[in-house]
Amino acid sequence: MLRIPHLPNLAWWLFCLTLVLMPLPLGGNRSWVLLIIAPGLLAIWGLLLTSDSSRQQLGQAISHSKLPLACLAGIGLLQTIQTLTLPASWLATLSPGLATIWQGQGSLSLDRFNTQLYATLTLCYASAFVFIQYFALQSARLIKQLLLVLVLAGIFQAVAGIYLYSVNADYTLFYFALHHVRTIGTFTYHNHYAFYLVMTLCLGLGLIMAEPAAQQNGGWKQQLNKLLAFVESRKMLLRLGLIVIVIALVLTKSRMGNAAFFTALLASMAVYLALVKPRNKNLLWLVASVVIIDIVVLGSWVGLDKVAERIGNTALSKNSATLSAMIRGQENSPEWPRDESVEARMLPADYAANIIKDYPLTGTGAGTFYTIFPTYKPATVNNYYDHAHNDYVELLTDHGFIGISLFAALVLCVLARTIVVLRNRKSALAKGLAFSTMMACCAALLHSLVDFNLQVPTNAMLFTCILGLGWCAGFIERPARQL
Repeated sequence: MLRIPHLPNLAWWLFCLTLVLMPLPLGGNRSWVLLIIAPGLLAIWGLLLTSDSSRQQLGQAISHSKLPLACLAGIGLLQTIQTLTLPASWLATLSPGLATIWQGQGSLSLDRFNTQLYATLTLCYASAFVFIQYFALQSARLIKQLLLVLVLAGIFQAVAGIYLYSVNADYTLFYFALHHVRTIGTFTYHNHYAFYLVMTLCLGLGLIMAEPAAQQNGGWKQQLNKLLAFVESRKMLLRLGLIVIVIALVLTKSRMGNAAFFTALLASMAVYLALVKPRNKNLLWLVASVVIIDIVVLGSWVGLDKVAERIGNTALSKNSATLSAMIRGQENSPEWPRDESVEARMLPADYAANIIKDYPLTGTGAGTFYTIFPTYKPATVNNYYDHAHNDYVELLTDHGFIGISLFAALVLCVLARTIVVLRNRKSALAKGLAFSTMMACCAALLHSLVDFNLQVPTNAMLFTCILGLGWCAGFIERPARQL
């Protein structure tokens, strides 16, 4: 038997490196991001399959994750089937609309190459999910360190975004013009950047929760000593790092990014208080400080009022002349608003409703929205839309009701597990992971109403990793006999 010392640690380092590098080139929102993801994940598979013990533990990791992996496998299988050439009779049964387009045998995708790309990415996401379960079986320390690495990546993005915004950076990278009129970090779109920051904030709060709280016993001298020790502790450094991320999030001026963070934090905390007993008073004060200090005080200092003003300038509905100017892309029109309305933002999704009606079962193929949408938008719409600006609608147009059911099952089964963990587990790490996952899911589900974050490989990978962390909370730090 081949034995490699510290194999889990080596695989862990490579996994972390892959996750950290993904958002660096244009936020990873390019097809060539696979050149970063695929080699790293393939190397990890190679490392873990070289020894009998690692293969056995990989089998255990897969065994502990049958339900979510079945959902991911189903999504990947659907995307793979979409790329196959099917007989005309099969095509007519599964998708009469595509059968009409192909006029004979054809595929369930209007763009096989792009669908193959999505299928490969789904395989990468599933691999990341398995690796997290493997590391959780190895050691809780590896999972804590993974949380820390992801939070540090968020802090790096926040610092980079704030610096580039402060110098009003304006440059071209890979033939893409970048204007830092708001914080975008290494991303190209402020809403995608805001989503990434929110996800790392969720992980940061979970990491703080994973540390057992100190008991408030003793006199005032002991309490003062504990306070000083806290100020000098790593938890305080982490706390300051989260403040930096909040500042960067506010400076994105992303309406839904900030709203999703606030809402998810408060909603998740309410669930936490309802399920977890006895309640940790220190933890309650800590989370309250995130709202009071990070958001109200620091947020107002760095520009939360500007975000509020931008939201205030965003009506739920504009008059017909304003909407007409927006959908025609007439930015010089006197009717052009200071900020687009929610209604205008959702116009692509509204027009895409007819796509769902025509291709209800399997959609038009993963990654094909930009192909099919021009035939459904009104002739008066001059703007080019490569995405629906609504993840739910785009999942339906690309994958149909079969695909979105698999996505929903994946998220729901993980959320159900987090509720069980919060109610029954006593492990601080398990509860921290569960809280992070619940908050991240809440924020992602809200943000997906008006944006397409899950179509971006970097954000989709990070969200999948968070789901993996939430799932492993069910067995992490438990004796082997209880697994």
